[in-house]
Amino acid sequence: MTTNAPRSRKDLILAEHVVSAQEAARRIGSPTEDAVAWACSKRKRDELFGVWSQTDQVFMHPNFQFGGKATHAQLKELLTVLRTRVGFDPLNADKGGWARAYWLYQPDARLSQQALAASDLDMRDPVAAVAILTRISDAPRTPAEVFLERPEVVIALVKELAAQQPL
Repeated sequence: MTTNAPRSRKDLILAEHVVSAQEAARRIGSPTEDAVAWACSKRKRDELFGVWSQTDQVFMHPNFQFGGKATHAQLKELLTVLRTRVGFDPLNADKGGWARAYWLYQPDARLSQQALAASDLDMRDPVAAVAILTRISDAPRTPAEVFLERPEVVIALVKELAAQQPL
């Protein structure tokens, strides 16, 4: 008998958005012989983000951080800033990475294409601005979706949230 029970957010992230340490190492051109130790070292230095898979008993690594043959240049800054948010410290409250992962994969209206375009537009001509904005999607997007194209916006959002709720 098969069940059609809804999957948890954690299960969805693990199923759709992560790769193993071996795949992470391969993607950025690192040796894969001892990829688990390599990934552990990178995670400790905020050079790689991982989430703990209880099922597999290993850390898995979300796709949003990989661009080309390296992790994104601003990943370390993002991970460092995320540490400043209550509940996001990987040494204490968020050892498995799930609080940060849930935030990274939670849609946010402030990251919609329309919201980002509005912040970039010259509002001295409101008629033109409205004409442009009505053609752009207002669908909320996740920080993980936006990070590769606009890392500075995601980092600024984390800083804003951390300032509202400092450690």
